[in-house]
Amino acid sequence: LLEMFDQVLPGMEPEAAKVLDRAFRKKGVTVRTGVQVGPAERTGTGVVVPFGDDRVEVDTVLVAVGRAPVTDGIGLDAVGIETDRGFVKADRATMLTSAPGVYAVGDIVAGTPQLAHVGFAEAIAAVTHIATGEVAPVNYRAVPMVVYTHPEVASVGMTEQQAREQGIDVEVSSHGMRGLARSIIHGETGGTVKLVTRRGGPLLGATIADPLAGELIHELMFAVGWEALPAEAAAMIHAHPTVSEAIGETLLSASGRSLH
Repeated sequence: LLEMFDQVLPGMEPEAAKVLDRAFRKKGVTVRTGVQVGPAERTGTGVVVPFGDDRVEVDTVLVAVGRAPVTDGIGLDAVGIETDRGFVKADRATMLTSAPGVYAVGDIVAGTPQLAHVGFAEAIAAVTHIATGEVAPVNYRAVPMVVYTHPEVASVGMTEQQAREQGIDVEVSSHGMRGLARSIIHGETGGTVKLVTRRGGPLLGATIADPLAGELIHELMFAVGWEALPAEAAAMIHAHPTVSEAIGETLLSASGRSLH
């Protein structure tokens, strides 16, 4: 795995990136971060990929470097739809473009997460406005995101770095899975939960690294979306033994308490 930035999953919490990095290495995956990849060359036996001062020959190369809109040549300019580097500008409340009666949803919308479930939510907002005239905007601040590796990494809201860059005074709480009965039963104890809260205020963001992270993140999606205080969210009871107990433990810690 060759990564240009200084960690796998750049832009996500470093604690979660370390969990995934360790899991990769245990499976025999060589991880190189902070390297630039040069042009690949086909050989008779595979593909040679240069990176930094080194090179590696492999059977197959998967290039995962982002996505770009495919909107050229479909007549957007002709009907007066404004774009930004190929992305369509749309009103965040209604999904209306600059052309009357034309809506945009999904990956082509400028400045919104390129995720299938975001596209679904934007479509609901657009259809609601078309059918009723009512505004039902997407809550982009509380969009859950999942990386479907093993273990999975899921997040919602701000990372610690994003919050600090905005000048927010934050508190950080985290809890590992090593003491959880369900995680021990499954043999998956390397995960973690991390919460970012405004000091003395509500939850701003959350990240989970665990094989079940994609299922677990939605409890914290509600907490972040509703701007819950850690103590308010910590009042919810978690069944035992479940992996979700780690969320309860971390919320208790964020509110100045802890069971373990």
